[in-house]
Amino acid sequence: MGFTNNPLVKQRELLAVLKTLQIAFKRKIFAHNQDVNLISESIMVVTILNKHTTTLSLLETLIPILQILEENKCRIRSNHIPGMDNIGADQLSGFKDSQDLQLHPELFKEICLEFRIKPEVDLFASTNNKQITPLFSRILEAQSEGVDAMMQDWSQYKIIYAFPPPIIIMETLYKIIRDNVTALLILPQQPAQIWIPVLQSMKIIHRKSLGSFWLITIKGLAFKLSGSQIPQGQVEAIVVTPENPKYSQY
Repeated sequence: MGFTNNPLVKQRELLAVLKTLQIAFKRKIFAHNQDVNLISESIMVVTILNKHTTTLSLLETLIPILQILEENKCRIRSNHIPGMDNIGADQLSGFKDSQDLQLHPELFKEICLEFRIKPEVDLFASTNNKQITPLFSRILEAQSEGVDAMMQDWSQYKIIYAFPPPIIIMETLYKIIRDNVTALLILPQQPAQIWIPVLQSMKIIHRKSLGSFWLITIKGLAFKLSGSQIPQGQVEAIVVTPENPKYSQY
């Protein structure tokens, strides 16, 4: 992005910072008296936020940023990252949870009706592929309860919904056990996987084969643009619960 003299671009970039701060403080992702570290490829954003000064035309955007920081007793520190170094962040922001795959919403509703359950949160989702709200997203979004579901307390919910990326299925199962919560999971039917013994150690209330990844999922734009391949094999819906869950309807 670099430095730009276009005032509209400057204002848009500052508004993005303001919106992010508003969401973060509302969702308590940032705490009071906590330094906020901002990394941006925009030299302009870094300069304005570090010096707390800008042109008259941008003051109306800068002032609310400074006010929200003051209200929360926080300081902001900005660092510049060149565009080429920011490729990882760009890829992350374009890589939606579960590879931007979504279980067909009608199928999700059918499963909930058949199993007689009502999940209270969508753990690995985005605005584009959520089944329910609230949700936890990979990057901060207006409808998200927070970011990084693995860092959240799942025990506050009676039933959670998760369509986890394959790489974190094992971690997801262990956290369900630790947080003592009932979960509706969408998992690949792959009996040779390393996480199968963990799943088998849990109390399985319901289990239903759904069909192939290709047939039961909606492929988002980010998935299509990434050139990723649809995972092979079948998918199943499973409701698991600890032996002594904090909340239970069973």
